[in-house]
Amino acid sequence: KNQLLIGYVSLGEAEGYRPYWKSMAGKDWVLYENPDWPDNHVIDTRSQEWADTLVKQEIPRIKARGYKGLFLDTLDVGPEQEAAGKTGARLAMLNLVQSIRRAFPELILISNNGLGLMPELAREVDGLLIEGLHYQYDIATHKSSPMPEAVTKEKLSILKNCQRPVLVIEYTEEAEQAQSLCQS
Repeated sequence: KNQLLIGYVSLGEAEGYRPYWKSMAGKDWVLYENPDWPDNHVIDTRSQEWADTLVKQEIPRIKARGYKGLFLDTLDVGPEQEAAGKTGARLAMLNLVQSIRRAFPELILISNNGLGLMPELAREVDGLLIEGLHYQYDIATHKSSPMPEAVTKEKLSILKNCQRPVLVIEYTEEAEQAQSLCQS
């Protein structure tokens, strides 16, 4: 019975169905609803109130349910906000991950994507999950297509020196495509 339960926590979006939502609906740091994921609300990663909600309420709630680790999602929100002019958003996301690591050193931390936070992120997590290294998924059409080669190369160059286990999820409908990835 070698099971390792990993809980899910979104760092860049507040979910309207979580226990914390009622206390934050309407806050100025809750920016907008993600059009691709209804009831997920993009937050300003620089909000200390949001960081406190995660570290003092949500993560302890997850841990109390018996989870031994956390799958950290929506990490890319920080770098995306920084690129859109929200100075300090990237650093705020890194600080949040560091705060989680300090508050819960016993938990296994696995990041989802977050390549815009590298190489600093790799020092704070136990592993990385990358969605779409060779294939990309279009949420609007529900189809996959090959990732542009330049994007794959860029991701690989970022991951080259991360010194952490890297898991890859590829979104492809074709068994032949998946099989060829396993053989290369």
